[in-house]
Amino acid sequence: MINFFNQSKPKPKLIILEPNGAACFYNSMKIGDGNAHLTKELNTIMAGLSCGMPSLLAWNIIKELSDYFAICGDDIAFKGMQICGNPTKGDEKIISGESGAVPIGFLHTVCVNKDYEHIKKDLDLNEKSNVLFYSTEGDTDPDLYRSVLDLE
Repeated sequence: MINFFNQSKPKPKLIILEPNGAACFYNSMKIGDGNAHLTKELNTIMAGLSCGMPSLLAWNIIKELSDYFAICGDDIAFKGMQICGNPTKGDEKIISGESGAVPIGFLHTVCVNKDYEHIKKDLDLNEKSNVLFYSTEGDTDPDLYRSVLDLE
């Protein structure tokens, strides 16, 4: 006799975001041979994410546990900076640089731009979704930050 009880629960989806101009994890996954690959092009304002090679210590974990890999233009990071720096009423202001703010820009763009409806659907994003972000940096380039937030 076999007794079986399914206690599966919804699990978080892990999304790895990188700049279009420095997408070493994304490009390595697209190659699909299981190895980390060097990306020679490092053309992005997101300096904190501008590395040419995936971390070899993290590579095996990230490739196995991540659900999605996405690349974004610098404009998406700027949008995230603007959202964080100009919150809606009741939310606290978050001072975040480009690399830290790109997930907020990504989420906003996926949720409001009809061209990305398929991503929103695939991620099962809706008004009941809970999303956790980590901003990994503050105002690392004060001049750029003021410019993006139009504080000059």
